[in-house]
Amino acid sequence: TLVLHCKAGKRSADAASLICQTGRATCRIVSLGGGIEAWKKEGLQVSCSTAGGASTSQKLLIIALLAAAGSLLLWETAPRYVAIAPVVGAAVALRFAAGGCPLASCSCKSPS
Repeated sequence: TLVLHCKAGKRSADAASLICQTGRATCRIVSLGGGIEAWKKEGLQVSCSTAGGASTSQKLLIIALLAAAGSLLLWETAPRYVAIAPVVGAAVALRFAAGGCPLASCSCKSPS
């Protein structure tokens, strides 16, 4: 089972729906209803990292994985644009590695 969550539940519900529509899910996909805020409001346990979050290399890996996921989604919806996601992902990762990409820099400063 893959549990998706976001702050209020809308984006994770949309993502779960999109994944299920492809018909290629290899596990059960669920969205946390009401998001993490509803989870916290119910008094359920939330574990947060206090060690500064993911390392830079882990965040670059996440950027690459998101580019790959974007490619798969584009392949399903608009195959002629499939090269866009990996090119953008690679550009962001390379620019960040060179020390000059505002988008990647923001993502690496965001909380995990």
